Amino acid sequence: MKKSRWLYYTVGVAALPIIVRIIVFILMTHKDWAVLVNAVDFVFFGLTLNLSNMNELNSLRLKGRKTTISEDEKEKLSAWSIGAIVVLCIILGFLYVPHGGQTEFNPTAMLIASISLAIASFFLSFRVINKINTIEV
Repeated sequence: MKKSRWLYYTVGVAALPIIVRIIVFILMTHKDWAVLVNAVDFVFFGLTLNLSNMNELNSLRLKGRKTTISEDEKEKLSAWSIGAIVVLCIILGFLYVPHGGQTEFNPTAMLIASISLAIASFFLSFRVINKINTIEV
């Protein structure tokens, strides 16, 4: 997958909830800043990128293409993606635990954690795409 296709299709689709939230915020007559940023959007951004990593890495194995990527390196990249998916799912679970209309956990901490993992997922996905682009035909 070329980097431009990855950027448009994978990152673009992953960012749709964030983009839609920004558009809704812009169109609101009474701006509520709490609507602008939501941790769940960043969790789904990270999940989408990591799931696409898994898909790309598994498709290399299934097609049996010769690559410059060693099996150990593929396993390491897959393990990082799986680890990120697990942590993002745990954060998502924390965000879904209601308590009196609010989550039981510190919303600022959850937002910071989800944004940090979304950024880390972006760079991990970028690294996977770079590795895949080194395929020898």
